[in-house]
Amino acid sequence: MTPAAILADRTALVTGAGSGIGAAIAEELARAGAYVLVQDLRQDAAGTVAEGIRGSGGTAAAVCGDVSNPDDVAAIVDGLLTSHGRVDQTSSYDPPRMFAGGVANRAAM
Repeated sequence: MTPAAILADRTALVTGAGSGIGAAIAEELARAGAYVLVQDLRQDAAGTVAEGIRGSGGTAAAVCGDVSNPDDVAAIVDGLLTSHGRVDQTSSYDPPRMFAGGVANRAAM
């Protein structure tokens, strides 16, 4: 199996992915074949990372939101579920807040 096929047909939500470690995680997941939703507090930063992923042949989109806000988490996850039907992988610097926002319950739908 090629590296680009390992996560083919998988969806990943990476929070704090507008720079640094989050961006690197998003890029690696995309290289492994996942569709990546790049989340950050800064839309421009998330957009730049998603654009870079697409420019390298991956699939990604950007979303702005605050994972400490349960309403933002719900909107982000619901959007991903609507567009791709599931969330296979999450990467978050603050999992308790993500789960408080309902990511586990929504992803299980």
